[in-house]
Amino acid sequence: MQRSKLKQQASEYYHHSPLSCWILGLTSGALIAAVLAFDLLVPFVSFVTIPLLAIPIYFSAVIQHVMLKSENQITMSTSLRSFALYFRRDFFGTFSIIFNFLKSLIVFLICETVISMVASMFYALLNPSFQASVESLYNLLYSMEYGYQDIINLMNANNYLLLNYVVICFVPSYFVALIFFIYNVSRYSMMIYYKMHLRRSDARFSRLVYQFALRGKRMEVFRAYISLNWPLYLLLILGSIGGSIFGYFFFHDLMKIVAFGLVGMAALAMFFLPFYFSNQQALYGMYAPTYVDATKAVTASLIGNLQANMELSKEEEERLKETLSDLDGPLNDSEGEDNKKDPEGS
Repeated sequence: MQRSKLKQQASEYYHHSPLSCWILGLTSGALIAAVLAFDLLVPFVSFVTIPLLAIPIYFSAVIQHVMLKSENQITMSTSLRSFALYFRRDFFGTFSIIFNFLKSLIVFLICETVISMVASMFYALLNPSFQASVESLYNLLYSMEYGYQDIINLMNANNYLLLNYVVICFVPSYFVALIFFIYNVSRYSMMIYYKMHLRRSDARFSRLVYQFALRGKRMEVFRAYISLNWPLYLLLILGSIGGSIFGYFFFHDLMKIVAFGLVGMAALAMFFLPFYFSNQQALYGMYAPTYVDATKAVTASLIGNLQANMELSKEEEERLKETLSDLDGPLNDSEGEDNKKDPEGS
């Protein structure tokens, strides 16, 4: 019953301005795909472009989707303002990029280790020249007298023996870790809605409230999230597979395979983004009272701890109490409309 209400609310958000949702979704998805396409020119530059360009574009799209509900028009000016807003102190660090990257790196290392162990055993049994090819690659690397094309030629020798092995070990692990990273960024985007309605907060306080609010509810929230957004991950998987296959057959270059996989993910996923943004806003709306209760509990606890350990001035005590007063009404009511219309007022 709760999930049916959630889907109904998401549908209402979408049907409020479907054309604008499509324009916003396709535009932001195309921009992210263009950013990821830089990997075709400079291998793995996505480690820089994702946190500095792709994530802020996604952040800007979330902000602008909230503005649609308050009858604001999306313009180039609002797009640039919401993009720049990500780098302000109030919002920078919202997605805990470094922490989520480290978790994704662990996922990658586990997947790559398991796959490479299994794949190497099968390759050694099925192809006697596999071990000799591996030794040739190590000898080339240890010689320190090689170029990028030398490595490509060696990997493509023996009917692409080493290339196939590296692709099997690296590419699936890379995209599993990337999809895990995307999930965590998506999950942390709940804090965008929270910060837009709470006028007095910083990144550390918001993360504390986020962690406190989800205690004992993580599985419930996960199931609700997946029930709405499972098509996104299906498209991400299909896009990564399709792009990687295209890169393999046309280029036989690991860097190009990964780059086309990235572009393929974004190219397919953008067709779900018009619904995704509405889903995320509905998901936040369902748990808004939980965030309110968590904020009150955390703020009251901080006030109590400070009063017990230090003498607060009257002004400091009043400022903390004002934070609690911001939460007297639900975070989704009209009290937050000013912030929706002007996110920079957060």
